[in-house]
Amino acid sequence: MNVIHRDIKPSNILMDRNGDMILADFGVSYIVDEKKKSLNEYCGTVGYIAPEIVLEQEYSFGVDIWSAGAVMYECLTRTQPFVIEEDELKQIFQAWSTEKSKVLEFDKLSSLEQSLVSKMLRLQGSRPTVKDLLKEKYFQESGD
Repeated sequence: MNVIHRDIKPSNILMDRNGDMILADFGVSYIVDEKKKSLNEYCGTVGYIAPEIVLEQEYSFGVDIWSAGAVMYECLTRTQPFVIEEDELKQIFQAWSTEKSKVLEFDKLSSLEQSLVSKMLRLQGSRPTVKDLLKEKYFQESGD
């Protein structure tokens, strides 16, 4: 089944007794079918929402990669990446290639973490897929 969650954030990630993560709250998720492979509805949580949703563009699975990147950034730095008003967020996303380093503190991350998170927080069209991410050195060296 092909599902776009559309609201990945820390409070929607649970952990079981074995330390495995489980994604929860599929209330705004969408099951992708052959008729409609991209969406344009506005949903998600400010701070984790992908630029294409904020900028009212069509989107697909990549929005979940963005949100997971924002969550990963927060876990690694203990800082939520986008704690700003929605209007300001729209302006930053419109100039993301130059604004990224002003918003995110990449110096808090190791080079492997920096590489992974920066790829996940790329604009639509240049963001990797899950298959691409799993090939990243970060996951190959983590042991799990």
